[in-house]
Amino acid sequence: MRKIGIFPGSFNPVHIGHLAIANYIKEYSDLDEIWMLVSPHNPLKDKRDLASPVERVSMLRIALNESYGIKVSDFELSLPTPTYTIHTLRALQQAYNDCDFTLIIGGDNWVTFHKWFQYETIINEFRIFIYPRPNQNIEIKSCNVFIFEAPLLDISSTMLRESLQQNIELRYFFPAGVYQYIMENQLYTKD
Repeated sequence: MRKIGIFPGSFNPVHIGHLAIANYIKEYSDLDEIWMLVSPHNPLKDKRDLASPVERVSMLRIALNESYGIKVSDFELSLPTPTYTIHTLRALQQAYNDCDFTLIIGGDNWVTFHKWFQYETIINEFRIFIYPRPNQNIEIKSCNVFIFEAPLLDISSTMLRESLQQNIELRYFFPAGVYQYIMENQLYTKD
């Protein structure tokens, strides 16, 4: 059975921090692959600055163009909305019954995990890998939850979107080709 890490996110936009985490967990865990799963909209986040799903998938495809073992997944975009992680994980299990899925989330998501729909069911049915944010202490009370002390870059998609709106060039915070895609498509710039 293949072991697949599901790394869900808005990836709005994808940046080098996302890729560094995915790469680290892929190489230092028992996972065979990591699927970076583009989420339509996180119900706990603001939707105003959200690029379209097609644009976010395109940026991820550019970012992962030559990646080995880390793939783009638009699986969740085909599910009924609102999408909840438990529904996504179960749908993935049904669609790929030869795979064992592990959820990968950041420490910021773990702090609010108790607000997720059927969060206890997720913990009971799936392994969870957590990468803490800088200077973040995480409490674990389940044998299904593991912390990965991955080297972290203190970068956020929010900071990058705000910089783009202020015409601040941070091209090296993006994977090769993603900054150019953002500029050509005028994403995250002021109207």
